Amino acid sequence: MSIAVFGATGGTGGEAAYQALARGEAVTALVRDKSRVVIPQGSGGSKAGQPLAGINVVEGTVTNQADVDKVFEGQDVSMECGVRVPTSAITATSTTKCLAHGLHQ
Repeated sequence: MSIAVFGATGGTGGEAAYQALARGEAVTALVRDKSRVVIPQGSGGSKAGQPLAGINVVEGTVTNQADVDKVFEGQDVSMECGVRVPTSAITATSTTKCLAHGLHQ
């Protein structure tokens, strides 16, 4: 199974990506800073904080439709795990539109 994860640099998204990879799933994540894609503290144990190997990372933003579409391409499942964006109503609307559009492709 291939899984798209939005929010993979956060606690919940990082844990979801890590556990999916551990089960042998293919994971693609959209992140603003690929250096923050690390093994989570929760189940990562002594390896926590090290780079997360095996994940396909797309560097971009959820407010850019082309970036979102790259992540959705070929995925079986999508997880949105607390994506953090600036708190303006315009940005929130843009994020929602991009994710919804990507889901319907």
